[in-house]
Amino acid sequence: MPNHVHLLLRIDNERAIHESPLRTEKHQVNMKRSMLSKVIGYLKMNTSRQIHAFAPDLVVWQRSFCDHVIRNEKDHEEIWAYIDGNPGRWAEDELFAQ
Repeated sequence: MPNHVHLLLRIDNERAIHESPLRTEKHQVNMKRSMLSKVIGYLKMNTSRQIHAFAPDLVVWQRSFCDHVIRNEKDHEEIWAYIDGNPGRWAEDELFAQ
């Protein structure tokens, strides 16, 4: 799709060396959310830097992002099918310009 990106990311329980140990499940969930924000921020920052080398005034990313936790195999299959079929629905998108 020319106007957005879909990603499937898996965040395991393993920690980077510099991160403190997780004490409870609630802390673990918060740490995963924090890790996701860091990953998305890093992706946006680095792609923007490369794009702005050629087009300094181009706005590439929106401020936030939408996330969804995949909880089981059925959910994974539905999300994958949606992502896989997304380019075929581009002509139906309100931002599609013929």
